[in-house]
Amino acid sequence: MATLMITVDFPPSAGGVQTHSYEIANNLAKLGERVIVLAPRQKGDFEFDSKQKYLTIRVKISKIKRFNIIILLFKALFVIKKYNINRIYATSWYPCGVTSMIVSKLFGIPYFVAIHGLDAVIAQKTKIPKAFLILTLKNSKKVIALGSYQRISLLQLGIQEEKINVVPEGVDLEKFNPNIDSSDIIEKYGDGNKIVLTVSRLVKRKGHDMVIKALPDVLKKVPDVRYLIVGTGPEESNLKRMTEDLGLREHVVFTGFVPESDLPKYYNACDVFIMANREINGDIEGFGIVFLEANACCKPVIGGKSGGTMDAIENGKTGFLVNPLNVEEISNALITLLTDSDLSERLGKNGRIRVEERFSYFTIAKEINKIFEN
Repeated sequence: MATLMITVDFPPSAGGVQTHSYEIANNLAKLGERVIVLAPRQKGDFEFDSKQKYLTIRVKISKIKRFNIIILLFKALFVIKKYNINRIYATSWYPCGVTSMIVSKLFGIPYFVAIHGLDAVIAQKTKIPKAFLILTLKNSKKVIALGSYQRISLLQLGIQEEKINVVPEGVDLEKFNPNIDSSDIIEKYGDGNKIVLTVSRLVKRKGHDMVIKALPDVLKKVPDVRYLIVGTGPEESNLKRMTEDLGLREHVVFTGFVPESDLPKYYNACDVFIMANREINGDIEGFGIVFLEANACCKPVIGGKSGGTMDAIENGKTGFLVNPLNVEEISNALITLLTDSDLSERLGKNGRIRVEERFSYFTIAKEINKIFEN
């Protein structure tokens, strides 16, 4: 069997969907499947592609989004004819899923569509994308929802329950592991302090502001705390202003952009990982892969009771789920994990075990391949 993956999100560019697309292609190939990836042309792609065990065919993507269906369609027709494709995996509903639907109508090839993050939620806001989304998903063989939150959104769109398969996002267990030397990060930022960490874009719904508001109460019980904020985004100036106003300059560090390759060191350097995510005007956390990355490094996690975070955190076992609008609840969770080393260690180890059992990309690729074959 030959699988064509159609994606507009693929390495060497970075991002959650890019990682998912690469890992599924890579692990399907490890399973002995013949995989051909149709992906955007970008800087460094030749060197990246030459190291892989599957074939990647690159296409120049247009800045005018509506043209990309035509571009992908013509290239997909060539690939299908040349490589005798049996099925198609679209890593997003637009433009990849729409392209797959047209190809399926022409050749009768079954296609499968992955729904990440907020794909289904965003599409519901306007009539035309919503209609295209429903049409694309209803004509697919199966829809792969990368979390139960996405599943609920799909059911609300009227997608049949039997068409939806929930397969979670995954983690690279070799990249994120507890045996990474993080002494340079600890030396640079720790300075004898307990380290609380958030890794995310600096946008309101990620909840950095609520953690900063909770810090004064935390410092009363745990005075040696430093809050490390990794990432950039539009809220940076507001968060820095809040830090100054609360007199927390010595306890909050904005690292700015950190290369993805360095993130495992930051996770290993922290004592607790937190992202007090919340919903703002329909903008919500679709899953929260960062919680699993921290768990994979044996770190306890704290997340907001919002969106797909409930899939990422097993409350009381791998970390805590808190009301993201309740400063006291956030501070109490932090104080508990920062003062009870046995509990923190136990939750972190539970997190690693859970990630190994449920969220390795090899396991997820096997689940997806089983969906294909069934």
